[in-house]
Amino acid sequence: MTILQYYIEKQKNTSWYKNFQSIGESAHGKLFTFINTNFRTLSSFLEQLNRFRSKDGLRRIDWGTMDCGQEEDKHRVVNLKNADFISFDGDRYHITEKGHEALRIYDSNELTKREKWILLLMLIINYKTEKRDFDLIKAVLGLSESLSVFRIKRIELIQKLSKSCHILTKNELFESDIFWLITFYTENEFLKIFINSTEEEKNELKKYLIKCSTDKKSKDCLAHKYVSSGAYSVKSFGEDINISLCVLVIAALQDKTWEAFLSIICKFYPSANHGKILDFMAKNRSIYDEVYKNTFAIFYKE
Repeated sequence: MTILQYYIEKQKNTSWYKNFQSIGESAHGKLFTFINTNFRTLSSFLEQLNRFRSKDGLRRIDWGTMDCGQEEDKHRVVNLKNADFISFDGDRYHITEKGHEALRIYDSNELTKREKWILLLMLIINYKTEKRDFDLIKAVLGLSESLSVFRIKRIELIQKLSKSCHILTKNELFESDIFWLITFYTENEFLKIFINSTEEEKNELKKYLIKCSTDKKSKDCLAHKYVSSGAYSVKSFGEDINISLCVLVIAALQDKTWEAFLSIICKFYPSANHGKILDFMAKNRSIYDEVYKNTFAIFYKE
């Protein structure tokens, strides 16, 4: 059975179909738990925190009088709290010191979008949920461990991620191996067949999805998932790629500070200057150092 035949055949299984199409909590349709309607990209944290400014210190019962509805705010605060950008005292939410640093990034007119993205990732790398600490880091390491079973080492994964970190279109995304590896990293049989497939067999699968994606009414699992305004987008998957790349680079360095990471990662992004980022960090360097100390320094302490 070819990988295309396997992919088509598995879609007849309703639970399999829903599992990889849905971005719900119990499904496997996303790599990172923070992805939802209001948080499609990492930068959403800055945008949502900015919208939250008017709620800072305001009693929860008074939120209904604000611009956005209470329901939207309810969903907004969960991720912002998980990122340590806001805290809750039982009646009021308050923007934390780290949250104010995130807003300083948001307000900056000197930083490029990618520089803001890198700084934001450094602040948010200790993102946690009610179910687990180090959620972002563990998601990426889990991906790496799953692929290592199929002899894809971390260095090879980093190379694949770096080659795809600037993807902008659906066709580019669907044509990349990393798209399929991340999408089905929890599906061992798919990975086994895909990795052992010839380039011709892989291309048949990729062309099939590209063709399906041109039909807005397509019921194909992934074509429907990536339809305009669908559950996921090319931009969302781009976050999967870039966050994974950064986490694996930091993990590979096993350093004690951010310097080496910035020096290396900025080589992947022409619009990012590591010296400029360090200059920006200098004003509140202790915040960034504290995040590193409580994440990677714990993972790789001597």
